Amino acid sequence: PVSSEGGPMPPAWLWAWALLLLLWCTQPAAAVLSLALSPSEAVAGIQFTATLSGYSDFSAGDAVTVRQSTCAGSPVDDGGTAVVSGTGNTRQVTLTPTTSVASAVVCLNRNGAGEEQAGSAFPIYPALAYALSSEPAKDVQFDVTLSGISNFNIFDEIGLYRDDCSGTGISGPPCLLSMTGSSRKASCTPTQSYPTAAVCLSRSSGPLAQIGSTFTIGTVTYSLNQAQAVKNIFLQVVLSGVTDFASGDDVQLRVGTCAGSLAM
Repeated sequence: PVSSEGGPMPPAWLWAWALLLLLWCTQPAAAVLSLALSPSEAVAGIQFTATLSGYSDFSAGDAVTVRQSTCAGSPVDDGGTAVVSGTGNTRQVTLTPTTSVASAVVCLNRNGAGEEQAGSAFPIYPALAYALSSEPAKDVQFDVTLSGISNFNIFDEIGLYRDDCSGTGISGPPCLLSMTGSSRKASCTPTQSYPTAAVCLSRSSGPLAQIGSTFTIGTVTYSLNQAQAVKNIFLQVVLSGVTDFASGDDVQLRVGTCAGSLAM
């Protein structure tokens, strides 16, 4: 064949190749499925949300699961708490894992078309732990320090509750919160004694989760070596009620209240 300008026409296969190349170049780029966790570290016993993005047409038929190791692995045990939501630009799954997992992945199945992993694998850390600075007692300040992850932040709230985290808060001023990163500390002064108290954590305004076991808030009492304190007569004050008194515990007599002047 001859072109209108007198030259030979390109072979048919070259036209076909050029057409295929044009079609390939004009195809929209494949969606990149991304993942965001909130809070950014998953922990056994604490609710977290995994949010998927990358498509603009997520629908109610798109299943999202959290699995062990790969999308072919077993689902992460969540005690039936998983809730999937969101359409359009994002799709989420919210759950409370019951155990730690070395490597977990979030998987998307679009209307039964097969599993697709979102983002990278991540660990689900073991349940958090707390440490007490001293045996809790009424009207005595003590510290509760949480550990187990690396990203505690100022929005993580710690409180003490009667019996469990579904109960009411213990009596006393709000605990003073401090420390971020690998530890979070609450300094608390209960104004009543309790047979059972629980440490409860809300991560980034999420629901309360109980940390560790419950404990007792006791009462420190005193006794005197004589029926009545008398000026210029030796007086011995003995405190009892907790089991961890230490040599560094300072005992003072003050006038009126503990804010008063020393009784000399």
